[in-house]
Amino acid sequence: MEKPSSLQIHNFLHQAEQRLRRQGLQHRSPDPAKFCQPQGKVKSDSSAGVAHTLRVPLARARDTDQTKDTTGPDWFYLPRTDLTPEFKRDWQLLSMRGLLDPKHQKKVLRSKPPLYCRIGESTSRLNLKSRQRCTRSERNRPQFYQILGEQDVGQVKTKYSKIQRRKSSGKKKSSGG
Repeated sequence: MEKPSSLQIHNFLHQAEQRLRRQGLQHRSPDPAKFCQPQGKVKSDSSAGVAHTLRVPLARARDTDQTKDTTGPDWFYLPRTDLTPEFKRDWQLLSMRGLLDPKHQKKVLRSKPPLYCRIGESTSRLNLKSRQRCTRSERNRPQFYQILGEQDVGQVKTKYSKIQRRKSSGKKKSSGG
């Protein structure tokens, strides 16, 4: 099959354009006046009766809901807390941190999470044994697993068993039968 020449392509396009005009199909471009406002006359062409103006895009109004769901400019637009399951688990861990590390006294947190907060992400921690950067899986673990990994597991188990013994000390033991 033979390639059409540039003259043939030009003729095809010209014929298609004429057909569209005859059928009344017009492809309109969006009205620029909706997006821009004239800023003044730059040059007027009296022979064509057309005034050339400089059009500057309108500044879009800032979304009002941005300030609605944030703390505002005084607190750097801190976003509303997104209560994901990971956040809830991390908040529980923070509220129970006195149980995990009984040797350090921690201030008691509120029972409810704050309305506005931002969750940070640890980008790199030093691995004390090998002094290398942590792997991606270690970096992306939730805070819950990071703290449990750092704690002495034996200490947590003994604390848990003490609590269980204290809770079950006054109860009758059921005979499994």
